[in-house]
Amino acid sequence: MKQILMNEISKVSDNEVALMLSSGIDSNCLMFALLEAGKSVHAYTFCLDDRVSTDALLARRNAETFGVKFTLISLPTNPEILMNDLICLARIGARSKTDFECGFPMVYVYPRVKERVMFSGIGADDHFCLTKKGMIYFKNDIDKFRNIQFSKPNNCQKQIHDWLCVAHDKVWVTPYLVQEMQDHFHGKSWDEVNLPRQKQPILDAFPEQFKKITVRKHQDFQKGDSGISDVFQSLVDTDYNKHGYKSAVGIYNTILREIL
Repeated sequence: MKQILMNEISKVSDNEVALMLSSGIDSNCLMFALLEAGKSVHAYTFCLDDRVSTDALLARRNAETFGVKFTLISLPTNPEILMNDLICLARIGARSKTDFECGFPMVYVYPRVKERVMFSGIGADDHFCLTKKGMIYFKNDIDKFRNIQFSKPNNCQKQIHDWLCVAHDKVWVTPYLVQEMQDHFHGKSWDEVNLPRQKQPILDAFPEQFKKITVRKHQDFQKGDSGISDVFQSLVDTDYNKHGYKSAVGIYNTILREIL
């Protein structure tokens, strides 16, 4: 797995590169691989403008541990701005709750990134089947789960990222999504890739480096104390909820009907 990461990095000629860094195992492993490849890494993460999440705090700490430049990007919480962002996201490919809430930070990240090439650890989760639905229905048939995920045309909000790349002249590099990585994990059982620790193969790629930092287990970044899902849910208590929905999903669907 480490060799596949290194091969994908070697295809990028730029020395100065951006990295979307979280407190998760996947992006931190990618940081180690980029440093081993001799790249000059600039890490970016985000949080809402009225709080600093645990994810952002740990990402900063981990970047500083390895001398990596770090930029924290602030996301708005103003309801009017959020509604405008939802409309923008619908126009560039958002179709589901996850698309809207995971695409939202990217609207603010891309304009702030100074480097031409952006590395992302996105897609790694699909190799390990750690979602609630995946654990219930596919833990004993993990390859079926992988095939379903990787066959989705907008998996990991690909359409949104592609649009933003064009708009901001960026190259989006996602080593965990390449075919070679999919082939590497094909046939490996849930236990093989998640025991004795969650995402064990990634931890094994850079064991000494991982000992020096704190990483969190799998968690959807829009949830938890990031507050992203919560701030969109708060829209149901505003005048923008014209139909009295109890969930933000109703607002998303209203926007989609109007846009489409």
